[in-house]
Amino acid sequence: GYGYGLAGTPRAMVSRWMDSNLHRAKILDPRWRDIGVGRVTGTFRGIENVAIYTVDLGRRIR
Repeated sequence: GYGYGLAGTPRAMVSRWMDSNLHRAKILDPRWRDIGVGRVTGTFRGIENVAIYTVDLGRRIR
């Protein structure tokens, strides 16, 4: 899924994720051992200077 909101800095974005029960539970789920975080800035839906953040959680299968 995805969501949107106002969070200008990486620290603010992580804070928003941790304030969300759903996002916090996913981030802190002990099954996840690997994390990838991405950020891109640009124009999104006609709005300039937008930052989009992503988090990919996973684990290696042995």
